[in-house]
Amino acid sequence: MKRLVRIMLIVLLLVIIGGAVAFWQIKGAGSSKLEQWIGSQIQLIADSYLNPKLSFTDLDYEYPGTCVSRPCD
Repeated sequence: MKRLVRIMLIVLLLVIIGGAVAFWQIKGAGSSKLEQWIGSQIQLIADSYLNPKLSFTDLDYEYPGTCVSRPCD
């Protein structure tokens, strides 16, 4: 029983650490790889519906589903 509790605590700790690392990667200002990918997907979808094309220089992803962008000059 003690071994099971110990294993569960270790798994919980690893999940918390993994979540903290993911949050740190996503929350930072600027364009991380995830934000660049999300931005490219938004542009691909918008480009199929809009004329002229949508463009922006920087994207900040805010969990759970908010994107804030700065338009191109």
